[in-house]
Amino acid sequence: MQSPDKIPVRTRPWRMVAPLFAVIGLFVLWSGYWLFARSVAIDTFTDRRAELAERGLALSCGEEAWGGYPFRFEFSCAGPEITAPQGLGLKGSTLLAIAQAYDPRHVILLFDGPSEVAHQGHDEQASHGRMIASFRFLSEGGVEVSAEVLRLAVAGRASADLVQFFLRPAATGGLDLSAVAERVVVSEQGRSPFAFDRAQVTGILDSDHRLAISALSLEAGTVRIQGTGEIALDASRRLSGELTLETNDVPGLVALIEPHLKLGEQERNLAMGVLAMLAATGPVTVAARDGALYVGPAKISELAPLY
Repeated sequence: MQSPDKIPVRTRPWRMVAPLFAVIGLFVLWSGYWLFARSVAIDTFTDRRAELAERGLALSCGEEAWGGYPFRFEFSCAGPEITAPQGLGLKGSTLLAIAQAYDPRHVILLFDGPSEVAHQGHDEQASHGRMIASFRFLSEGGVEVSAEVLRLAVAGRASADLVQFFLRPAATGGLDLSAVAERVVVSEQGRSPFAFDRAQVTGILDSDHRLAISALSLEAGTVRIQGTGEIALDASRRLSGELTLETNDVPGLVALIEPHLKLGEQERNLAMGVLAMLAATGPVTVAARDGALYVGPAKISELAPLY
């Protein structure tokens, strides 16, 4: 009779190889899903790209490629050039779009400079940190967009330490919009720079590109401005609309806007007087219409096209 410790143990090789086959099976299934989903992503991207091009917003690349296996979908574009209506455009070094394979509705865009900004037939150099944008495509339609740009500088025109904005479909139609800019300087030839520490705006942008502002705040030195209203651009690309504003420093506000509007001594004194009178009784109404700027009932200055 054999001793119990001498009885041979039956081995089950399948227990050793089963995990391996399971891993191989998952690998095959996942690879099949990735290839199928990438094909769908390419078709969707191609269709959307063609639709936008028909509307005047086009993307061209020196070289482009798809990759990202096994866990992401990636579209890379070397030498991207984006053209938009009215002669606007943007050129950069590289553009990379990334989506996780398990969440293809959420796309991250990374845009590297240096860049060239096309504006009315002129190309201007721009430097910036990596631009990051997030696009989340909603199941009920529409898209949520957020973007951030650090250390933006357009040669001779403007600079900002930080620019952020957020867009999403509004419950009442149009788009909910929120934007923040910090330490901004806007320069124009022959004018003193227009500088502020922080600006923030929240509102709804409708289909006619009118922005209904529910909250506006501006900080420049000791000047604090808050307001609400509605603004747009007219056919000549000049500001149009009306804002109701409050400020803690009327002389500081006039000093802030005077160089930008090229106010003469008479216009400056008029603006100071009207603002002081109106601010003493409550919020001040500032209106832009027919190419002119009004504070209360008084016309202060003519308005030039923004671009």
